[in-house]
Amino acid sequence: MDNRKIGSFVISAIIGIFVLVLIFNSIGTIDAGERGIKTRFGAIKGTVPQGLYFKLPFIEKVHKMDVKTRTINYDRGGDDGDLKQTDTNLFGASKDLQDVAIGVVVNYHINPEKVQSIFAQYSSVENYQANVIEPVIRELVKSTSAKYTAEELVTKRAEFSDKVNTLLNEQFI
Repeated sequence: MDNRKIGSFVISAIIGIFVLVLIFNSIGTIDAGERGIKTRFGAIKGTVPQGLYFKLPFIEKVHKMDVKTRTINYDRGGDDGDLKQTDTNLFGASKDLQDVAIGVVVNYHINPEKVQSIFAQYSSVENYQANVIEPVIRELVKSTSAKYTAEELVTKRAEFSDKVNTLLNEQFI
């Protein structure tokens, strides 16, 4: 082979690889239970539903956000009676100023129609959960427990649970 044929083969191979990279970088999928947020040079351009999507390679990006049901679980702390606040437990005070350890399980999901605004403000579901959902849960549970005596928190557990559930629904729906 002469140098021209080798040179044209190398150039053709480079162009072919570049075209393949462009094609593979312009196609993607959003899985079930996810939504995508398309950005162009960092600016939000819209949402992408589940399924196959196309984007401009190297110009647009699609960020995936999970909209499946998530669970936040607060336990009642250790069995040693030591009431130390951590990320996984929740403590409050009753109406009669007794310290109470409260076990709470909250199931939630992100409204698929709100993923764009959540992404714009928090950039991920994890940040939204840590900065919005968890503080609201903690505050509502603590403020609601303060309306019951320690005895009532035990005897009226269902009422307490319903009240917290109603307040959470009002806050987030």
